[in-house]
Amino acid sequence: MQQICSLTRNQPDAAQAAEIASTAKASVVMPPDAALKGDWRSGEKIAQNGQGGQFSDGPNTISGGNCYACHQMALSEISYGTLGPSLSGYGKLRDFTTEAIRAAYTKVFNPHVTLACSSMPRFGFNKVLSAQQISDVVAYLFDPASPVNAEFK
Repeated sequence: MQQICSLTRNQPDAAQAAEIASTAKASVVMPPDAALKGDWRSGEKIAQNGQGGQFSDGPNTISGGNCYACHQMALSEISYGTLGPSLSGYGKLRDFTTEAIRAAYTKVFNPHVTLACSSMPRFGFNKVLSAQQISDVVAYLFDPASPVNAEFK
């Protein structure tokens, strides 16, 4: 997968993109629907946590998603990255459907399922985040009470 992305400078042709998506989809480990959406308050902490995977982190450091480095999550955030799209209102814009929740879990686990050669980290595939952490981040994106949706008009 990475070889194709490197050789094509992240511009795979349709057949290569389909192969990447198929391989990525096979790697996704989905929890039962009831466990897809965890606790949004924990998800907010994970999304805001930029620690983990750095040489200066201790061996017991719990990795975060560092989501704000690339995305605006809530409208009240003062500082956020612009590499990825704004996620403000994410659940509200998708009507909080189970299908959208499944798609979001899949995208966080391995974004190559939906966009071949995505620059978004493969949090689940690379075991940066646990299944519970991914479910909590998904809850942050989809819970109507979370700042992601509550602040969005």
